[in-house]
Amino acid sequence: MNQQGWATICLVYGLGLVSTGLLRPLLPTSSQPSVLWGSLALIWLILGAVGAFLLPRVWRSGPRWGAWLLAGLMGAIAVFYLQLRTPHPSPQDISTLLVNPPNQIELTGQILTPPQPNRNNRIRFNLQVQQVAQYPDLQGKVYVTLPLLQGTGLVPQQTVTLTGRIYAPPPAQNPGGFDFQAYLARQGIFTGFTGRLAAAQGETPWGWWQLRQRIIRSQVRWLGSESGSLLSSMVLGRRAVDLSPALRDSFLGVGLAHTLAASGFHVSLLLGLVLVFTRAWGAKTRFYVGGGVLLFYLGLTGLQPSAMRAVVMGLGVLLGLVSDRQVKPLGLLLVTATGLLIFNPLWIWDLGFQLSFLATFGLLVTTPAITRRLDILPLKVATILAVPIAASLWTFPLLIYQFKTLPLYSLLVNLTTTPLISFISLGGMISGALGLIFPLLGSTTACLLTPALSFLIQLVQGVLSLPLSTWNIGKIALWQLLLCYGAWVFIWCSPIGRRRWGIVGGSALAILILPLWYNHATLLQVTVLATSPQPVVIIQEQDKVTLLHGGNDNTANYAILPFFREQGLNHINLALALPFNNPLESGWTEISDSLKVRNLFHSSQNQETLLEQLKLGRFTPLQIGQRLQLDSLTLQVLSLEPTGLQFKVGSLRWLLMMGATDNLGQLPESDVLIWGDSYGRLRQRNLLPKVLAQVQPKAVILSQTFLDSETHAQLKQLQIPFYLTGEVGAVQWTPRRGLESFVQEVGLR
Repeated sequence: MNQQGWATICLVYGLGLVSTGLLRPLLPTSSQPSVLWGSLALIWLILGAVGAFLLPRVWRSGPRWGAWLLAGLMGAIAVFYLQLRTPHPSPQDISTLLVNPPNQIELTGQILTPPQPNRNNRIRFNLQVQQVAQYPDLQGKVYVTLPLLQGTGLVPQQTVTLTGRIYAPPPAQNPGGFDFQAYLARQGIFTGFTGRLAAAQGETPWGWWQLRQRIIRSQVRWLGSESGSLLSSMVLGRRAVDLSPALRDSFLGVGLAHTLAASGFHVSLLLGLVLVFTRAWGAKTRFYVGGGVLLFYLGLTGLQPSAMRAVVMGLGVLLGLVSDRQVKPLGLLLVTATGLLIFNPLWIWDLGFQLSFLATFGLLVTTPAITRRLDILPLKVATILAVPIAASLWTFPLLIYQFKTLPLYSLLVNLTTTPLISFISLGGMISGALGLIFPLLGSTTACLLTPALSFLIQLVQGVLSLPLSTWNIGKIALWQLLLCYGAWVFIWCSPIGRRRWGIVGGSALAILILPLWYNHATLLQVTVLATSPQPVVIIQEQDKVTLLHGGNDNTANYAILPFFREQGLNHINLALALPFNNPLESGWTEISDSLKVRNLFHSSQNQETLLEQLKLGRFTPLQIGQRLQLDSLTLQVLSLEPTGLQFKVGSLRWLLMMGATDNLGQLPESDVLIWGDSYGRLRQRNLLPKVLAQVQPKAVILSQTFLDSETHAQLKQLQIPFYLTGEVGAVQWTPRRGLESFVQEVGLR
C-alpha cells in the first residue's frame, strides 16, 4: 500500500471519531443508543465499499480499492472504539450512592490533580477514592471542593480524608450553559463532593508538581502574583498554573488564549533554543539532548494533549536531523495525531488538541500561499504576517463553534503581539530553567521581563475596552462547521478552489452566517432561565430583546451572558432591574460590560451612582401602573415590591410574580404564570389556590429546585401543566412549538 493509502486510512479514522458528534443530540432521547452507533458504523462500511468501487475509476493516481475498503472499516472501528473507551460508572463506583445519598460521608483517597481555587474561591481537585466509610466496596473518582483555607497547601498524590456530602454534578440547565456533568464524565468522574478536610498525610509525596511550583515561585517572587502567574502560564500552560480567572478571560476575549496553552508554539521555541545552544555538537548528541528536554518539558506541562502532539512532532524533527533525512511535516502531523487518538480517542473532543492540530495544519498548508500573496513585502516580514493569518483561518470556525463569539480584533492583536509574546516566552523558559537550579537567579531573570509583561497586560485590557471587542455570533451546528472546513480543504487541494478562493471562502462564511441571520429575522421566543429562586425572563422578537432580571452576579455570569452568546445577541433594547436587589449588586455591571443596554428601568434610588458605574443608554425609574411598549410587546407594572409584571407576547398573556405575593391584591387573568418566591415554600402552599383561582393559567413555571408534595398534588388535581426550572432547566416558548423544557420534556404531571 502506498503513502496515499495509509494517509487515507489515518484520516478516515479521525473522521470516524468526529462523526460520533453527529449522534450526540440524539443520545439523551434514544432508548437504543447501540442501534445508533451500529447504524453509524454501517454507514462507514458502506462508504468504504462505494469508495472502493467508484474512486479508483475517477482518481486513478489515488489509493487503490483495497485502501478504500480498509478506510471504511477503520471508520467503523473508530465509532465502536470511542464508545469502548468512553468512561462509564462501574457497579462499585461511588456514584451508586446518588440514588439515595447519605447526609454525611467520609472519604479517603489520593489527590489526582493540582488543587486550585475556582471562581467561588474554593479549592477544587479530583480525588481517587480509596476508602468510603461504611461502604468498603465502593471506589471511583470524585470532584472535590473545599474551603479556601482548608484546601491551601494540599498537593497532588497526597492522601487525604474528607467529610461532607456527595451530589450529582449538574448538566447544563440553560441554553449556552456549561455542561459540568458531561465535562466530568469525560474524565471518568460521576460524583461531586463538597465538605471539609478531616486529615491529611504528613509526608509530602514527590512529583512533577514540585518542579512546577519551584519555577512558579521563582517567577512570582519579584514579578508579583499577576505578572508572575502570567509568565508561568506562557511557559507551562494555564492548566499547570493558578492563573486568575479574570486575566485568563481577558486573553481569551482578545484571541490570545493559545499563548496560555502548552502547544506547538512553545515547543518550537524551546526546540529552537536547544538547537541554537547545541549547534556545535554532533547530530546524535543534539537528538538525545533535544529529546530529553522535550520529554522533560512534557512532564512539566502535565501531559496535556496539545503539548503531547507538539513534543511528538518535535521528536520527529530531531529524528530527521539525526538520520539526515527530510521530514515530511504533513505526514508527521497525520501520524502523530492518529497515534495520539489511538492512545486516547477521547482527545478528539479536547479543545486544546483540536486547536493545536488545526493551527499546525494551517501553518503547513496555508502559510506558503499567504506569503506568496504578500510578495510586495520583504520575505521575513511577509512570513511573520502570514503565520498568525494562516493559524487564524483554520482555528476561527472551531472557536466560533465552541465559544459562540468572535474577537473582532483577534487577528490584529496576534499580528502585533507575536514578536512580544515570543520574546516573553523565551525569556520565561530561560528564567524557568535557571529557577529550577538557582531560584534567585531565575527570579532575577524573570524580573527583567517586567516592562514587557506590563505592556502586554495593558494592551489586552485596552483592546477589551474597545467597542465591539467581542461579538456574539451564536450557536452553529456541527454540519455547518464541517462544511466550512470542507471549503477550506477544497481551497487547499483543488486548483479550482485555489483560483476561486474568494468565492469558496465567501460561501463558507455564508454557511455560517445566513442561518443565524434568518433565525434572528424570524424569531419570536420567550425564555425563562433556570435561576432559582428569582426567575430571569428574556423576550426575543426578531432583533428586539427584553430582559427581566433580579438575580445576582452568578446569575449574570453563568446564565444570562452564556444565553446571549448562544443566541448571538449583543444588545438589550429594554431591561428591567427587578427590585429585589440594587442593580449594582444584581450583575448589571457584568451585563453592561458585555452588552449594550439601551434602556434600563429600575426601582433603585441611587440613580447617580448607577449612571457612573453602568454603561447605559437611558436609565429610567419604574413606577406602579407604568406601561412599556416595544414593537408588539406590551408590559405593565402591577407592583414593585412584591413584584408583579404582566406582558403580552404574541397571543399569550404572561404574569411574572416574585416575593410576598399575598400583598399583590387582585391579579389579572393570564395564560402563563411565572412564580419566583425567595421567602420559602410555606407561603406558596397557602397562596396557591387563591392565586390560581384569580389568574386561571394554562401553565405554571416555578423558579425553584424543590416542590413540596401538597403543592404538587394541588397542581395535579387542577390539571395544570407545570415546570420546575430547578428540575427541567430553562423553559422556552415559541408560537410553533409552545412551551418546552431545556433538560427534558415535561407535560402534565
